Amino acid sequence: MSKSSDIIAGAVFLTLGVLLIFVLIPVGVDEPRKVPFAAASPSYYPKLIGYVIGLLGAGILVQGLRRAPDDTPSVGFAPYAKVPVAMGIMAVFYLLLPFLGFILGAMLALCALMLLAGERSPKVLGLVSVLLPIGLYLFFAKVAGIPIPSGPLEPYLIRI
Repeated sequence: MSKSSDIIAGAVFLTLGVLLIFVLIPVGVDEPRKVPFAAASPSYYPKLIGYVIGLLGAGILVQGLRRAPDDTPSVGFAPYAKVPVAMGIMAVFYLLLPFLGFILGAMLALCALMLLAGERSPKVLGLVSVLLPIGLYLFFAKVAGIPIPSGPLEPYLIRI
């Protein structure tokens, strides 16, 4: 990516994070007056995501500002064609969620998204695609008590 695209991407993500934290979540999430602990609050996880998006955006922005100007020519339309493909992958994941469940669907979606992003290492593809969905499922379903669609793996996940 070029210096200017890093600056633009960083500014967009930083703005999105700030909008989430200070506008969208306060307007869109009903917050009860008394919550026993912060993680039980309906706005806790959305705010956490907003902070992460904002921090990542700030990091990309700073990296773009510190980077030397690029002398490489623009690669044209191809990088921007990945956005609709990524959105299509996420739409298919959403549509297949009731049938495949979170773990299997996320494994396939993550692998496809990492391939689209240019990752080619079978070790990275396999480890991230398998361990991340399993870890997220275990945290939300078993630790936080939030029901997650488990699909055909349900008979095996009940034993955990």
